[in-house]
Amino acid sequence: MKFHNPRTIFIKNQIINSKNIDLTLFLAFSILIIVFALFFSIANITHDSIDYYSILSGIVSPNEKAIVNNTFFVEQRAPGYSVLSVPAYIGVSLVELVFQREEVILESELVGPKAPEGFFPKVILRATDVLFKKISLFEQNSFFDCKIFTSLFITSILFLILGFFFASKTLWITKLNNKTSFLFLIGLIIIASPIFIQSIIQTPLYATLCAFGISSILTYFLVKGFFEKNNFNFFIAGILLAVLSFVRFEGILLGLTITLFLFLFKEKEYSKNTLKGFLLLIPMFLVYNLFVLNNIFSFAFLKGDLNKILIDINFILQATILPESGLLFFSPLIIIGIIGLFFSKEKLYKIFGFASIIFIISICLRVPVICTCSEGEIIIAGIEQVMCSVQSCTQLVQSDINRYVIILIPFALIGLQNIFYKVTKKLRK
Repeated sequence: MKFHNPRTIFIKNQIINSKNIDLTLFLAFSILIIVFALFFSIANITHDSIDYYSILSGIVSPNEKAIVNNTFFVEQRAPGYSVLSVPAYIGVSLVELVFQREEVILESELVGPKAPEGFFPKVILRATDVLFKKISLFEQNSFFDCKIFTSLFITSILFLILGFFFASKTLWITKLNNKTSFLFLIGLIIIASPIFIQSIIQTPLYATLCAFGISSILTYFLVKGFFEKNNFNFFIAGILLAVLSFVRFEGILLGLTITLFLFLFKEKEYSKNTLKGFLLLIPMFLVYNLFVLNNIFSFAFLKGDLNKILIDINFILQATILPESGLLFFSPLIIIGIIGLFFSKEKLYKIFGFASIIFIISICLRVPVICTCSEGEIIIAGIEQVMCSVQSCTQLVQSDINRYVIILIPFALIGLQNIFYKVTKKLRK
């Protein structure tokens, strides 16, 4: 006689009823995010976003001059975010063609606070300030094209909203009682992650929000596939892991780890189907290399001019427990949520936990070059001269490490939900 786990049956019923998420509330929440992003998000590009802007520009306008003179690091950047922005670019171009042409203005005509060094344009602008404008950048002898900005911006906000939606659906189907508030948990983890808020306001054109959305969708398919015992959902999750890796290279390690632990936990069919989908990453890169970089076997992303792989105790402490930059202080609920995954009896949640720990260990071993030299020392990063300083290192660790772990939020939410349930259960006794 075959016995059925009551917990599994309950979750299957939750999957069937997962359409019960209040779409009206979610729509209102989405509109709030869009309005907030339009009026508060900074439109200027800097550091990573210059590269993503340049990649998209190279795809849609290959003959256009690059926005900055130095695009050395573009080939070392994962191109997926920019590639996913191409449909938005087509849509924005059609809107401009039908409704309003771009207005060309000089950078000197812009009014507003001066932007920090390395920002383009040189005046702080909000998203609403650059709509239907093409700004001439005098020093770079190039243009800041609102179509490129808007396309990347739309893609970030779209995946941010999708991320919230699928995180909500995942928490709905995994919740342990009907009183668990998944909206409360999502709001709580975002508020407790200042770098996530920073990603919306200060760096909306980084790949962070896009990666968060993809991570939320793949988590949903992994959970749904596990409890429905559906191999095809794991294949879809594998494809999404490939897309995540195409957007952020860190996704490669996450994909390999999840696939490996599915195998180690005796879920060989799930592991095989996940791997099948994940292997689509190879043709993704080959096609991009061939048609954009004109070199099908380009491995420029392996150069590592900005980071070194090494064990640096000081860096590990900065990345994890020191109050000025560490994960325990800037992403506390993500860490607590990951720990909460191990309090569950479900194998999949433990797999999420192990994958998260290995992911965090890996980013702690990838040390920025400015953190490997002495105070005041001048080093060469790519083709640029960079002065090393403790302050610059701390700021970089604070922003980068806490930004990388944002793709772990969908996993951490499940762990937080598990802790929330166990605590409320004990309090009711």
